[in-house]
Amino acid sequence: MKKCTLLLLFLLFENNFQAQVGINTTTPNSSSVLDIMGSNKGLLIPRIALTGSSDTVTVPLPANSLMIYNTAAVNDVQPGYYYWSTTAGRWTKVLDDLKPIVMTGWSLTGNSGMVNGVNFIGTSDNVDVIFKRNNIVSGVLNTTNTIFGVNSLTANTIGLNNTAVGVNNLISNTTGSMNTAIGAEVLSSNKTGIQNTGYGYRALYSNLDGNNNVANGYFSLFSAKSTIGNVGIGASSLRELISGDNNIGIGGDALRMLPGGRGNTAIGGSAGYNVNTVNNYNTFIGFRAGAGLVSGKSNTIIGANVSGLPASLSNNIIIADGDGNRRINIDQNGNIGVGTNTPKFPLDIRLKTTEWPLAATSLTYYGISPDSGSFDGTLTTYSNYTNDIGTFNTNTSIYADGNIISVGKLSVAQTSLFSDKRIKNIMSRSDSGKDLITLRKLSITNYLMKDEALYGKQEFKKVIAQEVEAVYPQAVSKSGVKTFIPNIYQLAKQNGSVFTFEKRIAISKEDKFLKIYDETGEIILEIQGSTPNSITVNLADKELKGKLFVYGTEVSDLRTVDYDALSMLNISATQELAKKIEALENENEALKKSNIEMQHTQTIFEERLKRLESSSAK
Repeated sequence: MKKCTLLLLFLLFENNFQAQVGINTTTPNSSSVLDIMGSNKGLLIPRIALTGSSDTVTVPLPANSLMIYNTAAVNDVQPGYYYWSTTAGRWTKVLDDLKPIVMTGWSLTGNSGMVNGVNFIGTSDNVDVIFKRNNIVSGVLNTTNTIFGVNSLTANTIGLNNTAVGVNNLISNTTGSMNTAIGAEVLSSNKTGIQNTGYGYRALYSNLDGNNNVANGYFSLFSAKSTIGNVGIGASSLRELISGDNNIGIGGDALRMLPGGRGNTAIGGSAGYNVNTVNNYNTFIGFRAGAGLVSGKSNTIIGANVSGLPASLSNNIIIADGDGNRRINIDQNGNIGVGTNTPKFPLDIRLKTTEWPLAATSLTYYGISPDSGSFDGTLTTYSNYTNDIGTFNTNTSIYADGNIISVGKLSVAQTSLFSDKRIKNIMSRSDSGKDLITLRKLSITNYLMKDEALYGKQEFKKVIAQEVEAVYPQAVSKSGVKTFIPNIYQLAKQNGSVFTFEKRIAISKEDKFLKIYDETGEIILEIQGSTPNSITVNLADKELKGKLFVYGTEVSDLRTVDYDALSMLNISATQELAKKIEALENENEALKKSNIEMQHTQTIFEERLKRLESSSAK
């Protein structure tokens, strides 16, 4: 008893003299309250069987950090060391390296045993999910924007419904909304633009406030700043476009050099690649379609590798094959060319040959003119070959349910005109006497055609339509078809929009359009005014090159003469002459008969006179 009392007194005195208690050591660590030393013995923690992690019955009123060893395996606890967390209000198990506890968070080495719909990365409350790299925000999931990538959408203020996936995407965006940027440096300059979509490295890189643009591909729509509704699909498609709207480039380098414009469409790799001035409403379809064209508007070019285009072209339709051969060309005047790049007529079909074939077994040529050779004229028709199939002849002729108009020579082997009485309401027989008088009033004129390029120096001996119209108007009609006439036909000097001429000109106030030629070909211009030596035109965006030759103005009242009508007039007049000749012949016959009778009477008289003279002499 004395020993126990002494030990207790010793401990009490020890506590009064120092704050540390040492067991098996005389120098307890100064940072500890209790320092237990041992070489082959351990500290045995109280062993308690918990009923769960929230059990406060087995250990009533547990203090914060109170430690026990749980021996039970029940509910959500397993055997092992636990400590009480007052903040969490539960027993928390100490980690066992040999048998890790079930984690409620994501492990740095990955998790297993996940259950779809139960386990997830994110929050269960209305708080954003944030990802960082090098302690820099690299991803944000919130209710207004979605970001995943370093330095993406970092300047955003009130922009909504944006999606940025990749590095430096939408980095300058402040108020722009509903934009999608996927790749690297996509829409990097965008500040206020809305509803833009960019995929690929630096797609729509320069866009500031443009809207509704779509760029898919490396550097697609790279330079566009304030454009609207453009679509670029393919690497570097519409790359140099700075301004403009509703342009579409589909294919690598499609419309790559176009700096601005509206409504241009290019489909195919490098389609419209060379167009490098502001142009509108061009359409290119096919690989390298439109190669060489740098300026022009409202063209439609279809076909891969189209070649031989002038640098400037407008209002043309060109259809080519895959080798770039231009098969059909429709120029700015609506002229259709087949086999020619520069049609001169509403339908201009050319044969790539110097002579006609001598024979054929099928319809080989229709409305064709040779490029060279000895054939005269610009449009010669060669058709109607016989091609028998069974009992049928399948030859093809030309049929027109209306008028056929040619400004050149029309050569045929035979003509036949409908003249059936069943299609006519007969009024009367022509008065041949009056027809003869009318015919005598007509003049036959020797002349040359003004269009020397078409007719050369060939002399003609025919009538003049206006002169016939004054005498016999039913033989003259107006074509009603708009065409250009060579009423100027001379070189001109250009001073801005004014053309001046050495020779005086005379055009009507009703003349609205002018046909000219420069080194690129035929051009149609609108007339704004004229003097006896000049014409003012509307050049619009046309740039004329080289020497200028002015052909003439457009008319719709080009007069034609019905030579059949003149022939019929001639027949009627000839019939009148025939009547007169017949009357003269009858009169001559009567005079001849009378003369014979008079000669007979004279003979009888002379014989009687001789007899009388003979009797008197006796």
